[in-house]
Order: sequence, then structure tokens, then C-alpha cells
Amino acid sequence: MCGMIISIFALHCKNSVTDMSISISFLKKLLTVLFIILTYGYGQTNVSGVISSNTTWTLANSPYVVTGNILVSEGVTLTIEPGVVVKFDSEKVMQIRGELIAQGTSDSKITFTSNASSPAANDWANIQFLEEATDATFSVSTYTSGSSMEYCIVEYAYNLYIYRSRPFINYSEFRYNGVGIKVFNDDYNQPDMLISNNNIHHNGCGIQPYSTAGTGNGGTVFSYNNIHNNSPKGGIDDAYGCTYSYNTIKNNTYSDDNGYDAAGGISGRPYDID
Repeated sequence: MCGMIISIFALHCKNSVTDMSISISFLKKLLTVLFIILTYGYGQTNVSGVISSNTTWTLANSPYVVTGNILVSEGVTLTIEPGVVVKFDSEKVMQIRGELIAQGTSDSKITFTSNASSPAANDWANIQFLEEATDATFSVSTYTSGSSMEYCIVEYAYNLYIYRSRPFINYSEFRYNGVGIKVFNDDYNQPDMLISNNNIHHNGCGIQPYSTAGTGNGGTVFSYNNIHNNSPKGGIDDAYGCTYSYNTIKNNTYSDDNGYDAAGGISGRPYDID
């Protein structure tokens, strides 16, 4: 790209050699092109396949377009910088058997979205944290290491799927998905998983967890989340018990196949709701 611009510049100079001058308008156009390139990069970065060594997806190379399924191998870390946009082609999935560090900021969030021109729920599959994924660790209640998604946006997917693993999901937004967050957790005697401070809205279902362990025994804890405007499967479709504390749950609608509505858009058998 830069070589092409230099060639254009040289050609213009050659054409103007008779008066030894270059038009001001041409210089303005050239500077505009250079500004766009330096600011937004050269275009998208296509990604697919197995990530087998530590990798960073940078803002400079954003957006990343997932053209084939992604697998982060066990023992490998994929780091995604703040502000990066990841677009998924139809049905594509990102599986985490290693470690995902996707830590945006309040002013520069990481976005996982559809690559469709007119996106809709269930356009792409999901991000899957699988059993081999590196669990998050904490010092008391402060995150210290391991898989985490903070200040991220996940939209137009099936769901964020967490299977027998314990990433830290914090200050993120889940919207326009089939299900915002889906959890399967039947491991006892493991650290609790914390899903906190998230905005979960306008999904077919807000959260759909299955957890056979209570708090302190490898359970799943949802705290300080805002779960609202999810329909038709409500804010919480809890197949089995989790612990909920200090969440705001409102304006959700639940309707099952028999036409029955669950009160407050909450269905299931939670262990504890505060």
C-alpha cells in the first residue's frame, strides 16, 4: 500500500517536472489517504484454524474475521487488545482449551459480532470455554490470572458457552443472541465461577445455567448483573441451581411451549437468590 502511494507520488512529480511544482490539492489528498491508513490499518485480518502458540490480536490489525472455526490449544494463550473487533462468518465457533485474555476497557471494548451485512441472533455459533481451559484465579475476590472476558460485547451469536470451566466474566454486554450466557457445570470441589457486573439484554434468553454444586463447592455465582428485556425464554431459564446475588432482573418474558408463563421471567430451581 505504501509502495503504491510512493509510486503515485513519483508519477505526479514526473508529470509536474516542467514547472517543478506539485499541486496543493494533490498533497491534501495524499495526506488524507496516509491518515486513513495510519489510523485504521490496511483492512481486515482473516483468521481460522488452530492457535498453537501464544498469540495477540492487535488493534492495529483489527477487524479480525473468523472465516473458519478457531481452536485455542491447551496451554496456549490468546490475548485480544482493547478496541479489537472480531467478526464471525455464519456458524463459526471459537473454542478455548487454553487461555483467553480478552480485557477491554470502559472506553475501548472488545466486540465479538456477526460478519453478516444485516446481522441477527444466531448468525454465528459461539465462544466456548471447554473443560481444559485455564480457569480464572483470585486473591480473595480480586482477579489475578486465567481466562477472562472484561469489557467485551458479544452479539448475534447462539451464546457464550461455558462447559466445566471457570473463566471470569465481568463488565461485559451480551445482546441480540439466542442465549446470552449458557453454563454447564457439574464439577464439585472446584473454585466457584464468578459472572458479575454484566449487562444481559434483548436475547432470546438471558442466562441458561446448569450447576449441580452450591456456592463454595464449585458452583456458579451470578452477582450484580443487569438482566433485562429477554424474551421468549425469560431472564433466567435455570435448569438446575446456581447462586444469584444483587442482580437486577426486570422486563423479561418467559413463555413455554404449553403457553405457561413463569413469574418475573424466571424459571427453574436456583439454590439461592438474594
